[in-house]
Amino acid sequence: MSEEKITITVEFTGPFRDATGERRIELQLPQNHATLRDVVNALSEKYGKHFLDRTHGTHHKLGETTMILVNGKIIMDESELEKTHVPDGSRIVFMIPLSGG
Repeated sequence: MSEEKITITVEFTGPFRDATGERRIELQLPQNHATLRDVVNALSEKYGKHFLDRTHGTHHKLGETTMILVNGKIIMDESELEKTHVPDGSRIVFMIPLSGG
């Protein structure tokens, strides 16, 4: 019996598009591995160290150079990767943190 999978849409903006060479992909994950950490790990395997360096910056900490939207919810803290569940059909966007004034 094969393991059930979920399918999510992952979008890349700005430097993440440069790091992956893609604008949008469909990603499948095992249903029992459906956290944002699993998404980041799968993308790091697919795109290599350059992607991980882009998401975690020189201090290897999420949030300094990366903002991730999961179905519209902003994730910028490393501790949220494990806590954020990614259900089937989710839309995830990798982007740089917004700033302004």
